[in-house]
Amino acid sequence: MDFNTRIKYYLENLLEEYPDIFLIDFDIRSNDSIKIIIDGDNGIKVQDCIRISKALRNKIEEENKNFSIEVTSPGIGENLKISRQYKNNVGRDLELKLDDGTFIDGKLKKANDKKIEMEISGTDPKNKGQKYPKVETGSYYYKDIKQARLKVKFKN
Repeated sequence: MDFNTRIKYYLENLLEEYPDIFLIDFDIRSNDSIKIIIDGDNGIKVQDCIRISKALRNKIEEENKNFSIEVTSPGIGENLKISRQYKNNVGRDLELKLDDGTFIDGKLKKANDKKIEMEISGTDPKNKGQKYPKVETGSYYYKDIKQARLKVKFKN
């Protein structure tokens, strides 16, 4: 097993000790740095990132390697990448860009391991000027989603 595979395997096993934390992305870069993005069912605290970073550093030192390690949570506006993120955000507003270039705004209603279901609001083009919005439901497979971002709302 090469170094990258061993470290990813170790990281996945480490995260099994913390069932509410999961791996979003893992990248070993050519400049001897490792970037890990984690998320949690209840969010991520700085202490979670520190704990994962320290455990990984100890493992890398056992390998007699010298890497800088960055463990972070996904930032505001980052794409949702795995089904567990979608499941944790049911009920929130979402912006999708599909592989065919279509943009969709709506509320995430359901998510499973293969697809999501959204409630999409819009006006009915047959009744121009009508004040009552038309509401539709759409299902989208993860494989067809190019980008998915939560819509951030700031309160006054």
